[in-house]
Amino acid sequence: MDTELKSVQAAKAFQVDLPANFSPVEDLHDFAELQYSDETNGYYLIGILEDKDELGVLHFKYTLPDYTWFVEKVLSESLDTTEVRHETGIDINGLQAEAVHFKATKLTPTGPMPLWLYLCVVESPTHFYQLIGWTAANQKSVFEPVLEDITCSFREIGKEPVDGESQPGGAESTQGS
Repeated sequence: MDTELKSVQAAKAFQVDLPANFSPVEDLHDFAELQYSDETNGYYLIGILEDKDELGVLHFKYTLPDYTWFVEKVLSESLDTTEVRHETGIDINGLQAEAVHFKATKLTPTGPMPLWLYLCVVESPTHFYQLIGWTAANQKSVFEPVLEDITCSFREIGKEPVDGESQPGGAESTQGS
């Protein structure tokens, strides 16, 4: 995996650091603001933001656990999920987050494909952000730490970090490693 990083922005709302070998794509999700892949290794990442005020207009008021459960359910509906692992109480740059790891199978025209997916939902005062990455199940051990580094690099654009620091809480730079 490439250790050189590049910062990328999505919808002038958030930014993450990606390995330099990730390229922008447009066909991973209909309304994801961030879509990148490393097609050589079969790694994919999307980022979606959901405005809490817009959810309120629809009479939805989610807590972080409720919103994470909702997204998990939507993802699971398109997969044959065999195992799910949850992480709660995550702090990313002073923002609360939850993560869900999926072992699943997706039916394709050539047959079932074992997959590993990682969902991280980050909550700010005004938005929920989804970072969703996936790869073939046999690539999990290589891609999981990369996705965790990407997630730790998450930051809202134009907003000062909640904890007043410039580096996301718990994040370590992978540059030069």
